[in-house]
Amino acid sequence: MLWHACAAAADSPLLDDIVVTASRVPTSMSELASDVGVIRAEAVRAAGARSLTEFLQGQPGIEITAQGGLGSQSGLFIRGANSNHTLVLLDGLRVNSASAGLTALEHIPLGQIERIEILRGPASSLYGADAIGGVVQIFTRSGSSRTGPWLEAGAGSFGAYSLTGGYARGVGDTRFALFLGRTASDGFDATRPGTWGHEPDDDGYRNNHSSLRLEHAFTREHRLELHGFLADARTEFDSSPSIDATQKQRLSTQALTSRNRFRPGWESTLRLAQSRDRLRDLSNDTRFETRQDQLQWQNDLRLTVGDLLLALERTEQEVSGSTAYTVDQRDVDAALVGYRVSLGDHAWQLNLRHDDDSQFGGHATGSFTYAYLLGPEWRLNLGYGTAFKAPTFNDLYWPVSPGYQGNPNLDPERSRQGEIGLRWQRGEHALSAHYFQNRVDDLIAYVFPTMQNVREARIEGLSLRGETRMGGWRLAASLDLQSPEDADTGKRLPRRAREHGSLTISRALGAWDLRAELIAAGTRYDDLDNTRRLDAYALVNLGADYRLGEDLRLSARLNNAFDEQYELAGGYNTPDRNFFIGLQYQPH
Repeated sequence: MLWHACAAAADSPLLDDIVVTASRVPTSMSELASDVGVIRAEAVRAAGARSLTEFLQGQPGIEITAQGGLGSQSGLFIRGANSNHTLVLLDGLRVNSASAGLTALEHIPLGQIERIEILRGPASSLYGADAIGGVVQIFTRSGSSRTGPWLEAGAGSFGAYSLTGGYARGVGDTRFALFLGRTASDGFDATRPGTWGHEPDDDGYRNNHSSLRLEHAFTREHRLELHGFLADARTEFDSSPSIDATQKQRLSTQALTSRNRFRPGWESTLRLAQSRDRLRDLSNDTRFETRQDQLQWQNDLRLTVGDLLLALERTEQEVSGSTAYTVDQRDVDAALVGYRVSLGDHAWQLNLRHDDDSQFGGHATGSFTYAYLLGPEWRLNLGYGTAFKAPTFNDLYWPVSPGYQGNPNLDPERSRQGEIGLRWQRGEHALSAHYFQNRVDDLIAYVFPTMQNVREARIEGLSLRGETRMGGWRLAASLDLQSPEDADTGKRLPRRAREHGSLTISRALGAWDLRAELIAAGTRYDDLDNTRRLDAYALVNLGADYRLGEDLRLSARLNNAFDEQYELAGGYNTPDRNFFIGLQYQPH
């Protein structure tokens, strides 16, 4: 049996972990050749981060950017690709803005998260457009493993506090779970003096969030699920010295899923869902809304040799609001076939997908991964895949305005990426290395006064990870060396470092769990011309948990312990030294 080790801080999957994102089918990590990481709820809580993007900052292959404090606009880069080259799925659904092209990660609360899976590398052959750099799939709490109440509460610096609770119960063949929460902060000044639009005040944040799950098993083979998620956020930001700017954003999903086993070896999943991203700027009454209706039918077939995946999808996107687009909707129909097999020391996975976009016609993508067990402790991985990204509605149809207008003649961005990986594991000790090359053609860039397909991006990198246990201590580290460049000029792509990584040291001492974390990144540039430099930084975060009882846990976190002054985006402030103390009640 092939084994898998992918060691890094909070991203250290066990060999028997079941992963969905890498193949769209629940698969043991030991049978996968992809570069995929798993983060469980316990690791999210232990890290002590205040937001999802802050937590992801310490994960292998990921860099983040943020324009201020809690709730400010954020983004992430996987393997040096653009922020909008990462596909974010929330319980399997797209939740991105079709006008801006980004997912509001800053509004997905940590208290609602049960699990995160990160797939590094091209994944359009599995999920369609946008997955050039990789996929981040977030699974919200389901309550499937526990019955009864659950509560988390905490408070800390910048007037921050959070409260999240829930209740789950099963009655006969029916099970339900309800989770409610609120996250808030008085914040700090989002921008630095001299930055355009700077207003010298604290920029606060409020987010009320909830989720509901209802499941009923008609028989052992047939089950129906209803799921809904809502995050209702209010964020203050700087746009003018004389305006107290505030925006409201609401993310929501609702899905009805039928899971059926029609015969042994044939699992069918039919899902009808809708997601919405509603954004309103209260200072000038501008509004943007994206609605995505999604229909997915997936069939998983176990063959005599290997497993076959057959899927059909339809996605209908519509944008509306105060901006009048000449075209405000598009439809995408897709068909997918995947084949996965593990035989002795060999494992293969092949995926082929065709997307028929009502605006851009047909796009075929494919990927192939192969793993070979070189010996009891060594494993070799090879992979190649293609991907694409369709232009956003802003790119295409933004009306004529000073200094900018849309370009309806844009073509989708296209990429091809290859990688080779080597992994070693002996007991609790593991090392891995992944080398990759990515070429992105027809990169969309701003050329006054509009967007153009004028550039090619060239990204090359090496990801190193390791994990060990020594004398009761657990050490996990990652280091990413990369060269994300504009192929025409050789200049660095904005806000990406040539080197970044993390180191985590933790230990359990009786009722105590202790943790120290280092997150570091090299110099970056805030613009494509590489004229505005962002200095290197290193952050140290400390944490301690104390078990007050079987069901009760107290936690304390000191983030940015040495009060590092750094920038993730030019002109925007980042948190000074800050603390957070929390209490968790969760009956076993």
